[in-house]
Amino acid sequence: MNRCLREQHIQREKKPRFWLLKKCERLFLSLLFASLGLVLVYGIYLLLFFGPYLSLQSIHIVGDRKAVSEDQILELSGLSQGDNLFWLDLGGVYQRVLNHPWIKTVAVRKSPPGTVMIYAEEFKPVAIVSAKHLYFVTDDGTLCKKVEAKDSKHFPVITGSVSDINDELQLPLDKYEGKEKVLQSISIIKEFRKNKIRLAKKIAEVNYHLIRGYSIITDDRPLQIVLGHEQLQEGVTRLRDFSNAIQQRGTDPQYIVMYEGGQVIVKYRTSLDT
Repeated sequence: MNRCLREQHIQREKKPRFWLLKKCERLFLSLLFASLGLVLVYGIYLLLFFGPYLSLQSIHIVGDRKAVSEDQILELSGLSQGDNLFWLDLGGVYQRVLNHPWIKTVAVRKSPPGTVMIYAEEFKPVAIVSAKHLYFVTDDGTLCKKVEAKDSKHFPVITGSVSDINDELQLPLDKYEGKEKVLQSISIIKEFRKNKIRLAKKIAEVNYHLIRGYSIITDDRPLQIVLGHEQLQEGVTRLRDFSNAIQQRGTDPQYIVMYEGGQVIVKYRTSLDT
């Protein structure tokens, strides 16, 4: 009897010890697997976000541009090979490129595994507007950029349409006093180019005057052509029809007045004018 009691007592002592060892073993294995999992996750994190897989290998720059080169776009972007794609600030790249005064539209996107695409399109000026400063103007009348010494200036100059532009206004500027006159001047330039008028192969200036209305001045052997205030397209068409007759005189015209009633007055150069 006593022997049986002693064996039961020994078994009761062994069970708690065995249970404690099992619990410690399970806890150790859990901690081990958790640590291995953390190490694995951290390794993947380092590989993806700091390793070569997401490093920038190439930068593709596309878009219709003449004034801004690819090297300038690349410098503005601040990107360089080896940058990590995950940490790239595409919004910052977009804004830095867009801040260039010639740039009209920008789009930036990642193209894994290692490429960034930058699309940059320039403003396309059609003339220069003369106000307090000189401004390049686009087809829709937007003043896109101040004219600088290094810029190409082979554009017709629009004068008399805009008196002044507030220097505090930020370019590009699509709302300003005199824009309708600027658009009308651009329309005149287009009409002359479309009709291929021999007397005005290259327009130097389109002027607006409160009394005379619109007139143009040609580039070579300056010729002033007064179109008036209304029916400007019809006036250009009449000038095209009269061009051959005017040139057949064999004397260069000095100025031409296109009256709205259909009359055309031509003043020819004389020996005193040369």
